[in-house]
Amino acid sequence: MFGSHSEAAEAFCTGKLNRYYGDRDIIQAAITAFAAQTGRTCNPNIPNGASRYEPYALVVSAARIPDLPERITMAIYGMFTDGTMDRLLAGHFPEQEKNIHLDTLFRLNSIPAGVAAE
Repeated sequence: MFGSHSEAAEAFCTGKLNRYYGDRDIIQAAITAFAAQTGRTCNPNIPNGASRYEPYALVVSAARIPDLPERITMAIYGMFTDGTMDRLLAGHFPEQEKNIHLDTLFRLNSIPAGVAAE
């Protein structure tokens, strides 16, 4: 376990870490930053399967539409509730079954149908 992506990128680029698993864009940025700061060559080409796109970093402004952040949050959680996320997982990774950790994450994000706060 590393305290930051910078530390993980350093370990990866110096051969102390064989696999760096996480969000593709974050990994790419951390490796590129390490190479730029140190002048060391580090292969930023991340093989397929070694990363995923994780859309958890979503910035939403309430400046023009005050309830937009809540509406988007409800829509994302609703995708877990109505089975959309299960269908997406099965469609993109048909050979992969959810392990207990991913299944728990999906269940935690599946909220009962309700109404947005007024």
